[in-house]
Amino acid sequence: MKKGSLVYQLMQIVTPMIRFGESRKEEKKKERERCKKTGEIWNPTRTSGIYESDTLKTYIKQCCIFLRWIKEKYKIRDIKKITKEMALEYLSYRRDRGDSAWTLQTIKSAINKIFRFKINVGNKDIDLPRRKKEDVVRSRVPRAHDKKINRDNYMDLITFLHATGLRRNEVKKLKKKNIKRINGVYNVIVLPKAAGGAKNGRGRVVESLKSMQGEIDDVIRNAKKNNSEYMFPKIPSKLDIHELRAYYANDKYDEVVEELPQAKASDLYITKDKQVYDKRALKRVSKNMGHNRIYVIVNSYSYIKRRTWEKS
Repeated sequence: MKKGSLVYQLMQIVTPMIRFGESRKEEKKKERERCKKTGEIWNPTRTSGIYESDTLKTYIKQCCIFLRWIKEKYKIRDIKKITKEMALEYLSYRRDRGDSAWTLQTIKSAINKIFRFKINVGNKDIDLPRRKKEDVVRSRVPRAHDKKINRDNYMDLITFLHATGLRRNEVKKLKKKNIKRINGVYNVIVLPKAAGGAKNGRGRVVESLKSMQGEIDDVIRNAKKNNSEYMFPKIPSKLDIHELRAYYANDKYDEVVEELPQAKASDLYITKDKQVYDKRALKRVSKNMGHNRIYVIVNSYSYIKRRTWEKS
């Protein structure tokens, strides 16, 4: 019986794994219970499903590249004949050609998820470079496409993103009715992904920067002049929204730290390069940004050199 191309076989594996709109948290509970019964070590990051469309696209893309390499090197046409050793060889090839730690981690995650190989890094299966904060290049320096945006046309959007730290898809689908003022501070209601909102599927309430309430007043006043139910009917594709999220993260952290009582030793988060943070503030910033992982805030949003967004 004809099996079809490797890509076709890949899609036959992937399709049953799609869990859009379902609860990843619930599957983690089931997996933990299963591991208890079987005696396996429970990995809290491992689930059988794929819950985000962006993750699905990334994993399919990486696995298709992997399959092209497999086909050229081993002439394999049956996806079931691909082994963990072949995957390790492929990862070594990508590492040795100079791919970044971030890319290699994505490839490993994609292959582990789709092929269920459980490849471990470090001294176990393969030695891959570790992701380091100083190696992050996204939004750290001006890019050519930054010059293609007339910032003066989008100052309200830029101001609002700085004040709230929303993702592109979140601000794109933000309706005016989902901005509320609570105890004198604007809060943004980000709906669950099923309702057109948060990236990770869970909704949240984002507390804006207290220092920017006046600016948000002006933005909302201007937004009322358009007839759309959405705050910003047009979002430019070239706008570096990740950078503006970083501005929010840094300013919100400083704001929260000032509100907190003096930190104890147990409240401190110390990085390998001896940078010291207050874990309590990091947790609050992370929750506002929809991550719920403090190391993401430190690794991806700190130390970003600011550019001048103000009108000249």
